[in-house]
Amino acid sequence: MKIPLLQPPLDIACSLEGICVSIDSFYISRDGAIGTITATGKSSFVLENAFHIAGAWAKQYIGKGASPVGHSQRFIMKALKRGATYFCRIIPLSVEGDILRFDAWVYDNEGRVCEAILNLKLSSPKRTMVPVSDPLRTIREGCKGMCVVELKTLLLFSYKTLTKQESTMTRTQAPRRKLHFIGARVALKRLARILYPDDVPHNPSSIETIAPDRVHPTCSPEDLGSLHFSSVSHDDRFVIAAAGLVPIGIDVEKLSRKALRGARHLMSDSERRACIGSLHGDEEDAIRVWTTKEAASKALDIPLPLARLWVTVHKIGDSASIVNSRGLTLEARHAVVDDHLFTIVSIPKQSRV
Repeated sequence: MKIPLLQPPLDIACSLEGICVSIDSFYISRDGAIGTITATGKSSFVLENAFHIAGAWAKQYIGKGASPVGHSQRFIMKALKRGATYFCRIIPLSVEGDILRFDAWVYDNEGRVCEAILNLKLSSPKRTMVPVSDPLRTIREGCKGMCVVELKTLLLFSYKTLTKQESTMTRTQAPRRKLHFIGARVALKRLARILYPDDVPHNPSSIETIAPDRVHPTCSPEDLGSLHFSSVSHDDRFVIAAAGLVPIGIDVEKLSRKALRGARHLMSDSERRACIGSLHGDEEDAIRVWTTKEAASKALDIPLPLARLWVTVHKIGDSASIVNSRGLTLEARHAVVDDHLFTIVSIPKQSRV
């Protein structure tokens, strides 16, 4: 059976935006839920799972349980094989009023839709959205738009979001590098949808995220030119893409001994002294210096070894640090999620040379 309605873009289907929490075999964020299900053979299996996960999402983000009401349409394109594992993506449609509405999509390993339940409805009267704090608020305030994706939510068929050029670049990449590369492409494509909702194609394999110079990332549609500056970074958990109207650089690093060794390699003597006895501890502030230089090197469009010489962190702060580079005074914004440090740097228009 063919679905008469438009399916969600594959980049949205194969990933979850935002900081996630895990429930059963699913991850959930404000963006919805994503996870695996193992078919039992029951005809109501997908519907029951969808109601369960949507209810868990409601409890997390509206602070109150929600009762199943019904759904508008159900399409079965491919019968699920008992014992086989499939991917399920639940997308919130509306959380206003007393009825919460979701779509549920089930995919096989190749990203083919097996089943869809549209306008899944749950009742949760007399409630309001829970004011969940945003741990990346300082980063968001430092850019025009951003998208963060946890790599563990990236589904197997995410490679199908790549353009021909992007796909060619993965052919010689090691598995880990390939995962990070695909994650970065997905985050940039999703960021493009946020910034240009009416200008990007539905098919993500038509959204190019590599600039014409084949070096820099981009989230601007090709026919519109480079309206935004873009930057991307990743560590072992996150991939983050950010865009600004001025040159911008983003970096994320896990707070670890390995990162500390890299940080010390990039630090000057004065920066090492500034970290001694700091409020956050020597190690965390050393990595603050490193991420600041990484982000600044991207914003300034200079190689990282030059950033070691040209970028100096004068004041290391909790949510912001002061940076100097060849007469320019810049601000680096920081945010910590669990044991991962995010840093963003932008070059104000009046400071550009």
